[in-house]
Amino acid sequence: MTNENHGQPSSTQRGNTPHLRRFLSTFFRTALDEYREAGCPFGKHVDAMLIWFEYNQKTTDN
Repeated sequence: MTNENHGQPSSTQRGNTPHLRRFLSTFFRTALDEYREAGCPFGKHVDAMLIWFEYNQKTTDN
C-alpha cells in the first residue's frame, strides 16, 4: 500500500516489518532482563519497567 500523495509506504506498512518486530522484541527482552537485574524497583509489571526507564535506569531496589 502506498500513500497516493507521495508514493511512500503507509506508516502502518513501515512499522509492520519483520525486521522491526524482531528489533523491538529483542530490545524488550533485554530491557526486561536489565530491570530484573536491578531488582524490579517499581514492581514486577511492564508499566513499572517503563517508569524505571523514565528515571534513566538509575534506581535500584531499596
